Amino acid sequence: MGGGMLGEMWASMALTGKGIILLLGVLSVYSMAVVVERLAALRWSARNSRTFADETRDITDTDALHSRAVAPEYGEFASLASVVGGSLAEYERLRSEESDGDLILEAVDEATTRQVDVAVINLRARLTSMATVAGVAPFLGLFGTVTGLIAAFRGIAETGGGGLAAVSSGVSEALVTTVIGLFVAMPALWAYNYFMNRVDVMSVDIDNRARQLVQGVVRRQLTLTGSRAGSPRHERRTAEGGTKLSALPDITPIVNVALVLLIIFMIVTPMIREGVQVDTPKAEAIEQLSEQDQSVVLSIQGDGVMFVNLKAVDRSTLQSELSLAYRGQEGKPVVIKGAENLAYRDILSVMDVCKVIGAPSVDLVASRVE
Repeated sequence: MGGGMLGEMWASMALTGKGIILLLGVLSVYSMAVVVERLAALRWSARNSRTFADETRDITDTDALHSRAVAPEYGEFASLASVVGGSLAEYERLRSEESDGDLILEAVDEATTRQVDVAVINLRARLTSMATVAGVAPFLGLFGTVTGLIAAFRGIAETGGGGLAAVSSGVSEALVTTVIGLFVAMPALWAYNYFMNRVDVMSVDIDNRARQLVQGVVRRQLTLTGSRAGSPRHERRTAEGGTKLSALPDITPIVNVALVLLIIFMIVTPMIREGVQVDTPKAEAIEQLSEQDQSVVLSIQGDGVMFVNLKAVDRSTLQSELSLAYRGQEGKPVVIKGAENLAYRDILSVMDVCKVIGAPSVDLVASRVE
């Protein structure tokens, strides 16, 4: 599709369609910005967490591990460090209260679970908005479809009949908004699923590493202080049984769009083919004209009223209107659909006009004898 055609389509589009396209453009830019931001955030978090795990593998003291976990060089982009820091903060609080060893282990384990939940929420930041984009964009495209068809039906009402000229602009507008809506929704849906899966994998890794570090140093510290420490009643999480904090995008809008478009075109297609009603003469030896060979349809009713496609014209404006409608159809014959009671001279006069505008030939429409 050329730039000129896009420009003409944009110029002829209603304000509603333009507003929807601009809104979809904003949603697309926002979605891509979230993709870039989340890619960078998850990459930094994974790298800093690996660095923290490597640097603290041999630490056996809770104070030393806690000081490393809250070190400023890790910042917010180190989920493992934040989980370990929060868990050890709970341990320090309970140790100051001189709690029982088993109670400390249970409380630290619960604190680790809470900290992992917080880390997962941070890793999934703005993903719910991406799911919203994936769900809303098809509906916006469908809204553009409806407004485009309203414009098409208004054109049909103004011209007094159905046909390609009356509905083409509205259908084009409907298709453009629908395509853009799906173009915005599908990448957002793919990115959402990708990030959710990656966060699930990272959350399991963070959970396992954090418990290994925290439980190890806490048990060792409790042993040194002479506190009795059993085993915490904890079941490790898996990717399927982890934190469920997602907002799954609904793909039913995309299905609804497809079904509505199917119904719309089932309604519009007969209208495109019908055109102006003319009682054409009957003949036996007629040939079916293919759609790709059709260009402009010049209809002449029995009372002499003429239509170029679906636009009513008179003899004074016939040549200019026919030339305008024939633009871009050069090389194709003009289809003349005349009533059977027309005089022969009337057909010859419009054939002369077709020759003047550059049509190489004309096709005369007739009805097949039953």
